[in-house]
Amino acid sequence: MPFLRSRIEMGTFRKFTQCVKPSDFSEIPYSAGIVTALVFAVIAPLIAFTNLFLVPIAIFADLVLITIAHYYLYGRLICLGDLGSGTGLVTATGMVTGVTPPTIDKLFTKVGDDDATMGVFLAGGPTDYDSNPDAYWNAPQGNLIAPNSAILNIRRTYPTSGSDLRHLKALHCEFEGSGIYEFLQWAKLTLVILLALLALLLAAPVAAALLITFLKLLALLFGGFGIVNIFLPGTSGDPTDVNPDLRNLQSGDIVMVTGDWIYDAGHLGWNEIHAVHACQRLSGSDGVILARVNPDGTWPNDMGDGMGLDPAHLPVTLARWTTAMTAANATLSGGSQDDPANNWILHPLIDGCQKPIIL
Repeated sequence: MPFLRSRIEMGTFRKFTQCVKPSDFSEIPYSAGIVTALVFAVIAPLIAFTNLFLVPIAIFADLVLITIAHYYLYGRLICLGDLGSGTGLVTATGMVTGVTPPTIDKLFTKVGDDDATMGVFLAGGPTDYDSNPDAYWNAPQGNLIAPNSAILNIRRTYPTSGSDLRHLKALHCEFEGSGIYEFLQWAKLTLVILLALLALLLAAPVAAALLITFLKLLALLFGGFGIVNIFLPGTSGDPTDVNPDLRNLQSGDIVMVTGDWIYDAGHLGWNEIHAVHACQRLSGSDGVILARVNPDGTWPNDMGDGMGLDPAHLPVTLARWTTAMTAANATLSGGSQDDPANNWILHPLIDGCQKPIIL
């Protein structure tokens, strides 16, 4: 398949999020009710009838952080694939508008969100941001970025002006990092320590002084470790997670990308591929990477074997990619990987292993 270079690169993509069906989406995290109940049932009486202040307040603050992180991972993304089943993947192709790696300022302002993002002008549509939205939505892959009826039916909206409208002209794709997931695990374990500390303060405030001091030191140590762990190298989202060959991914590269199709309710709202499962630069029949669209802004119409990125050839190109992806995934999850003849340690050219002749 000449347009796929020599092979499909199947890396280990990162996925820490989970989308919800449109019918299950809630503007207010369901766990906010749990936090409120704990405040009135446990924390408020402790503050009112004892001399304990700092620990209950810390517990409350930690519960708020857990609620926010949990919602960020498991509540804000609305499934679009397979009408909200959460199991469908979509495939898109187009030109990269830009790649944004995670930055320290975003980690602080977005609770440790360290996803890398990529914008893609979808093949068959405009190749810049200057056209009216309809020109992008009515293109062959325009349904991926156009306002979705399942989202509108639950009274969520899409941006109509400003910089956010750009996300309805180019498909937003995210390579997930582990920052928020790590933050959530840290907050949960911190809650355990705080609850243990509170129990000791209530049960044996004098006898447990040494244990309390130990728990305080443990909480500080663990808390510092948890915060630092979010920013450790290797945890951030990166295109090379799904394909080592994307090390120099940049604006103008033509790619094929597969992943979860969702609506991100954490913003004004737009459709995304989040998380990216696979991404590949495309090449022509001569093996040369298609780094740009045609000089006149149109998409390549001849990539060999009747394939191309213009509207007339795009269905064939997408079908070829989908078939190749299905075969690659089958190899990873079973298929030829389960063939005993492929489970060699020394290459067959060395150990002489041959498949048995079946008569």
